[in-house]
Amino acid sequence: MGRTASAAAEGARAPGYAKPSLAGATLTPAPNAPPVVPQGLNVTGRVVDAAGKAVAGARVVAAGDVNATTFALEEAGREGSPATATTADAEGRFALAVSDDTAFHYVIASAEGHGVAVKPAVAAGADVVLALPRATALVGTVTDRDGKPVVGARVRVLLLFDAMKVEREAMSGEGGAYRVADVPPTGDWPASRGFAAYAWVEVVADGYAPAFVYTPPLQPSAAEERLDLVLSRGITVH
Repeated sequence: MGRTASAAAEGARAPGYAKPSLAGATLTPAPNAPPVVPQGLNVTGRVVDAAGKAVAGARVVAAGDVNATTFALEEAGREGSPATATTADAEGRFALAVSDDTAFHYVIASAEGHGVAVKPAVAAGADVVLALPRATALVGTVTDRDGKPVVGARVRVLLLFDAMKVEREAMSGEGGAYRVADVPPTGDWPASRGFAAYAWVEVVADGYAPAFVYTPPLQPSAAEERLDLVLSRGITVH
């Protein structure tokens, strides 16, 4: 849009008059204008919450369903990433370029305070609706084998949605209690074209051996999931 406005201003210049300037001007899209559709293959759609309301600013990512290279959510769309990315507009709408190296793609949407929505087996040209479940929280305590609380342990939740990595973390406080908020649920995923979601928990604390625990599916219906963690005495490796 900026290029078009600049070109129009250039064409309106006449001999003897100063060149018009757009410096400091703000070019605002028309209200409710649809998102700009990228050239080439693309997928369009809308991101909504569990109640069907638009989720503005949701991150939308697409990767080929044959992709085997893992990538972090924040890396999608960067050079070298196997995934493309865009941001939903104020009405939750998006238009996302997709690769031409595969016939089908999985499209993932996420937003702060929500879980992750996934549409597998999406063909180029499709228009989809991605409904975000509410996020859950992982809570519990970190103790040693004698039942004594471990304060200051780093509790990190590692999630894998097909090839996309998501991380959340927190520190244990008084009484060894911890709460990892805004965790995308991993339960109830459709068994379609091999898509799957998993979650693990890594716990690290000075003076203890690191622990790595596989968690059961985190259900979108639960506001909290509880997981108590036990550490063994060991050495700290830096």
